[in-house]
Amino acid sequence: MKTLLIFCSTILAIYFFDKVCLWLEEKGWLYYRNKKAESGIIGNALLELHALLNPGTRHVIEVKQNAVKQKRNETDIPDELK
Repeated sequence: MKTLLIFCSTILAIYFFDKVCLWLEEKGWLYYRNKKAESGIIGNALLELHALLNPGTRHVIEVKQNAVKQKRNETDIPDELK
């Protein structure tokens, strides 16, 4: 009986953990199941570090960030409104 109780508690805990993670993903605080992280996140972080060490490369970072913002805006607009 104790084993069954532990098993059911574990299943219930996993279920609630899944629901919390999905809620966090919906808020944009976590990449979990439906949303995947962008491939350039680490590269952008390294570019920021490089910009701190070499301020002349700041324009490259700004151009990349603007390109990402434009790409996001293009994918957010429905086809009917284009």
